[in-house]
Amino acid sequence: MTFNSLAPRERASAVRRLIRGNYHTYIILGLLLGVMLLPIAYMIIIAITPADLLFKQIIPERVTFQNILKVFSTEELVLPFRNSVGISALTAFFTIVFAAPAAYGMSRYRVGLSGTLIVLLLFTQVIPVEILVLSYFPFLKSSGLIDTWTGLIFLDTTLTVPFCTLILKSMFDGVPEDIEQAARIDGCTSLECFFRITLPLSWGGILAAFIFAFLMAWQEFLYGLTFTASLDARPITVALNLLIGHYTISWEVLMAASFLSAFPLLVVFALFQGVFIKGMVAGGVK
Repeated sequence: MTFNSLAPRERASAVRRLIRGNYHTYIILGLLLGVMLLPIAYMIIIAITPADLLFKQIIPERVTFQNILKVFSTEELVLPFRNSVGISALTAFFTIVFAAPAAYGMSRYRVGLSGTLIVLLLFTQVIPVEILVLSYFPFLKSSGLIDTWTGLIFLDTTLTVPFCTLILKSMFDGVPEDIEQAARIDGCTSLECFFRITLPLSWGGILAAFIFAFLMAWQEFLYGLTFTASLDARPITVALNLLIGHYTISWEVLMAASFLSAFPLLVVFALFQGVFIKGMVAGGVK
C-alpha cells in the first residue's frame, strides 16, 4: 500500500506520526532555514527603509517603496538587468544546443575514452576562473568580443556546458535503448531517434540543465567585471558592485537592487523546483 492510496484521514495520521518520530530533525531544519532566510529578510527590510531611519531601528516605524522605484528609474541598473536576462537566457539556450548532442553521444556511443572524457569534464569545473580570464583575454581582444553580449555568452557557455553535459548524459542513460532500437527497425536514423524519442523522454533533465545554466550565467561576476566597460553589455552583478562607492554607500538602493536582481531566480526556482530536482536525480534511476 502506497501513501497516495491512503484515505485523506489516514494520510494526515501518517504525517503526524512521521513528524512526532522525527521532531528533532524538523527542529534542526527549521533553525537552519531561519539562519539562511535571515540575511534575505534583513535585505528586504533595508530595501524598504527610508534613508533617515537606516540602521537606527531593526524594524522601521515607517516603510517606503521609493528605493525600489529609484532602481527602475536608474539607467545604470535597468540596462544591466536587461543585459543579464538576455545573456543568461541565450547562455542557457546554447548550453542545451551543445551539451545535449555531446551527452547523447557519450551515452549511446561508448568508446574506450568515455571515462577519460568524463574526468576531463569534471576537471574543467575545478579550474579557477581567474586563470581562464587570463587565457581568454587575448582571444576576445583579437576577435573584438570584449564589451559585447556575444563575448559574455561565449564565456558563460564554456562554464555551463561541461556540467550540463554530465547532467544530460545521466538522464540519457536512463532512457532504455530498446526503444531506440525499435525505432531504428522502423527506419529511424540516429538523429531522428535523438530528436523524436530521447529528447521528449528527457525533457525534465533538459529543463533542469537549462535552469542550472541560466542560474550560473545570472550570478557570474568575474567575466562581466573583466570584459565589460559600458552599459551595453554590463551584467547586473557588476552594476551592483559599482553601487559601492569609495566613500559612501547608498545601502537602501543597493539592497533594493539586490533584491530585484535575486527575485527572478527565486521565481524561476519556485515555479520549476519540482522539475529541477526530478531532472537532477532522475538519471540515477534506470
